[in-house]
Amino acid sequence: MATHFYRTVYLLCPALVRTGGPEALHQLARALCDFGHNVRMVYLHDAMPERVSGGRVIFPSIADPMPPEYAHYEIPSTFQIEDDPANAIVFPEIFPAVTRHFSHLVPHMCGSASTMADGLSKRSVASRQSGGKVGSICASPIMPSTG
Repeated sequence: MATHFYRTVYLLCPALVRTGGPEALHQLARALCDFGHNVRMVYLHDAMPERVSGGRVIFPSIADPMPPEYAHYEIPSTFQIEDDPANAIVFPEIFPAVTRHFSHLVPHMCGSASTMADGLSKRSVASRQSGGKVGSICASPIMPSTG
């Protein structure tokens, strides 16, 4: 069984927030790194990019966006996302509209079990807000694809 690796997996995380959701995103990022994936955390205040240019979506830079309690996960960060089908983006349920800014990369929505209990309606809302581009929805971490 072969393992599929995206070139880069971008995880969107609310900046300067220390709660269960951002902690879970950092844990997911660490697990993906441990599986050998190239992972980048993208810290945001909202889902609005600063600009879209040359196949990249660029978000405003934020000084010290990661709470220091998450430093031990050692996840590299960026404020630019390359819109390429070889890449994937994982976003929390609070940022579904961000997918409107991408044409090529693979989006995945992720949330807590409690907030995703109504997963079908969440997917419906996310698909509507993102123009129908949500690739998957999960209540637990996305593991490496097999195929």
